[in-house]
Amino acid sequence: MERSILLQPQPEELFNKYLENDVRADERKMGEMRDIQMKPGVISNAHGSARVSIGNTVLICGIKAELTKPSPEEPGRGLIIPNVELPPLCSPIYKSGAPCEKAQTATKFLDNLLKCTNIVDTEQLCITRDVLTWVLYADIICINYDGNLLDASVTAILLALANVKLPMVKVNEDEESDEITMDDTKTFQLNIKSLPVSSSFATFDKYILRDPTRKEEAMTTGMVTYVVDEDDNIVYTEKNGGDMMTEKMSMSCIKRSRDHGGRVRKSLQQFNTTTTNDEQMNEDADEIYDMMKMNEDADGNR
Repeated sequence: MERSILLQPQPEELFNKYLENDVRADERKMGEMRDIQMKPGVISNAHGSARVSIGNTVLICGIKAELTKPSPEEPGRGLIIPNVELPPLCSPIYKSGAPCEKAQTATKFLDNLLKCTNIVDTEQLCITRDVLTWVLYADIICINYDGNLLDASVTAILLALANVKLPMVKVNEDEESDEITMDDTKTFQLNIKSLPVSSSFATFDKYILRDPTRKEEAMTTGMVTYVVDEDDNIVYTEKNGGDMMTEKMSMSCIKRSRDHGGRVRKSLQQFNTTTTNDEQMNEDADEIYDMMKMNEDADGNR
């Protein structure tokens, strides 16, 4: 029995055999993406929301808007604060408690992307300069994790931002204390100025695996992500681990990123202001989102 176990191929050995034959465990080619599914408006009690899946990786993004005083550094702008969560329900490898390193890295990635690409001009969130503005809390919750968190998170937050509807608010500055009036019957949507799309690749020796699964991420030595805008410009790049990529490898990834960006952007524009009619999916998203927010409140966050 022990001898038969020793003679069985080890995971690294099997992984190498797959790569040598230009095929992966799920039968995809090296440069092949998994199917992407998108649904906006899946959380009834959020100001904007979306559900995105890449293969078996499934995320929901819920955006809650709150009124606050603008920061002294930017008195005429609002804020968009992303947060990525990988709770135990998405995979047994994640535990409850403080955010794991992968979730923190994804949150920082989104924060940097929002700031450097001007997806939303935050001036439109300001109601009265130096007095009142909107802050948007974009919570991305993974409900099933099977790799490629960044690409799914970028798509989810873009679709959710396009789905945001905010009530009209006025500030009466003639009063001694600024009086705020809110009209929920009149809403406005955000003007999405840019739709950057990310493409992630896992690197292993001379091989590049596009859209890696969780198991592939565990086996490979590095990750690189390119974010491409409407003009095919690389607006953001992040690389973690792995050896130095050759120019040929980099150009191949960039070309695939540009092709992928065009396809995803068409889908995002198609879904820009629509909502899904799948009532069961909406109820499930509501329940998960509410449960996570209750846990967050109990932990004393936000």
